[in-house]
Order: sequence, then C-alpha cells, then structure tokens
Amino acid sequence: MLGVDAMIELLLSMPKNSSSPGGYSLIPVMAWTHSYADVVTIADALASAGGFDVVLPSELARRVNENLGELPTCTCSTPNAGTAGQNKYTCTDGAEGFCSAEDTCYAALPFVKGDWKSGCREE
Repeated sequence: MLGVDAMIELLLSMPKNSSSPGGYSLIPVMAWTHSYADVVTIADALASAGGFDVVLPSELARRVNENLGELPTCTCSTPNAGTAGQNKYTCTDGAEGFCSAEDTCYAALPFVKGDWKSGCREE
C-alpha cells in the first residue's frame, strides 16, 4: 500500500497523453486503508500540478473509448494452470504469447493488452 505522498509522487511521474493507454490511471481506494481526506489530498495535489483530471470510473471509460477506441484485450488460455508453458494468452488483435516463465496467467476475465499485471502474476 502506498502512502499519500508516494501516490502523489507516482502519479506526477506518469505520462499525461490522452491518446495513449499509458496516459490513463485507475486508482482503486480501499476504505479500510485510506480515508476520504487522503483522496481529497491527492486530488488537490494533482489539480495544483495541472494536467490531471480526477473523474469517476464511468467518465474514465467514456474518455478512453472516445480517445483510444476499443483496446485489444487478452484472455488466459488456461487460467491458473501453472507457469512456463502453461501460461498462454490470446488477444483480440490476433496476438498470442506467454507470461514470463515464473508467472501464471491467472485472469478469469479478459484484460487490456499490455496491462500484464492484470493477467500475469508471479507464483
């Protein structure tokens, strides 16, 4: 779990290009680890820095679709089957590949191509 200052620093270092998938961030906030005041502090710091919009997930999805179109997604061929040789994924753009040798392709649902942490994890 990142603290408030670390989260601000991380977000300030990220790209801010609306025509690139890397220009968007979704930050889940756990009610038992961060307070409303933490969220406000982060949002205020980003607003002060400029170049950021803090929006609801529905607005984020709308902007991503508007600016990027539909992104290719990948699906694990055999979720949680194991590591090297058993961690294949296939993508809607025709690509296919494997998670790294020490990772399992674990996602039960499709994940955005390139967001490997959402599909592959170290066992």
